[in-house]
Amino acid sequence: MPGDSGGGRRELVAEGAGPAARRPSSEQTPVLRIRGRLDAGSQTEVREHVHELVRSGATNVVLDLSEVVSLDSAGLGAVISGLKLVRQAGGDLRIALANQQVLTTLRLTSLDRVLRPYTSIDEAIAGTRPEEVDLTLGGDGDARDHLDAVHLALGRFLERMAEPPSAEWRMLFELAVAEIAANIIEHARPPSLHFEVTAQAGKVAALFSDTGQGWSSPPGPAAMVDDMVERGRGLRLARTAVDEVAYERRGNSNRWRLTKRLDPS
Repeated sequence: MPGDSGGGRRELVAEGAGPAARRPSSEQTPVLRIRGRLDAGSQTEVREHVHELVRSGATNVVLDLSEVVSLDSAGLGAVISGLKLVRQAGGDLRIALANQQVLTTLRLTSLDRVLRPYTSIDEAIAGTRPEEVDLTLGGDGDARDHLDAVHLALGRFLERMAEPPSAEWRMLFELAVAEIAANIIEHARPPSLHFEVTAQAGKVAALFSDTGQGWSSPPGPAAMVDDMVERGRGLRLARTAVDEVAYERRGNSNRWRLTKRLDPS
């Protein structure tokens, strides 16, 4: 039965050798790991586990399918039954780490539009998938368009989050992302730019990669600039707005990573 682990996380103790086991999860989102075949032989137990979690107060439920060998129509029925029950309680049921057979079955039945699979447990708990955009940089006049594309991708991601961050958190993170993006476009002058934003373990991370000019030495902590200097504050602003700004040169690619902890709930 669910219990309190004492560390702010909900502890779900694994049970027996049956097809379903429960594992530690976030406080509000239990994770149900299903083992073996998800079919007529296991559908009843899966339904009962989901019903028990909802009765115990869970709003969202994640199904960890990493140990599922195969999925058939009876198993799909059990998952849909759980989805309906959780949504009636005002939440959502999400699936994660499905193998190719499960993904194919979902696609053939068009249920991948209802049960969109997540590639990690953390993403499923957060209710967010990475948002990516690839930009081909051209002439001098299109820098604003590229910055707008990055801003729109970040906005789509933040709006999809199950618990969107506060307005202040969002403003600071958007500021840091905009400063690094502008820095890359102006100074690295890459032919293309890849931007990705993800959420895991209570943090949001923005990642940039490009094949433009590298830094002669990795940027360190930004120093203060003179009050009357018009430029040179971008990197310092970014470092102040988020928890970490990391840079590395890997081969012929520049990699930037910005991370910021989410507001405590």
